[in-house]
Amino acid sequence: MRNLLAEHEYVVGHFYVRRKAWRAAKGRMETILAAYPEYGKLDQVLYETGLVENKLGHEDEARQFWERLARDFPGSPQLKKVPKALPAPPPAKAAGG
Repeated sequence: MRNLLAEHEYVVGHFYVRRKAWRAAKGRMETILAAYPEYGKLDQVLYETGLVENKLGHEDEARQFWERLARDFPGSPQLKKVPKALPAPPPAKAAGG
């Protein structure tokens, strides 16, 4: 039953991604990640959540989702879709300054 509920959230979230309704898609994808971590298509959710964050201008967050995708699902076909030229993360500030 939980997988069915998660699938519904994904279908609606994916619909929002196709319609470029980024904020609405973000809410659906975040719900899946928080409430249904066992969902069978979690690799797709991680990819699309990264895409949504990237479209919203949150490059660091997008990178985090795509890194999790690579770490948790190294054989996923979704990895081929991840943009190769992501901007580098900002350098960490030195202590005390």
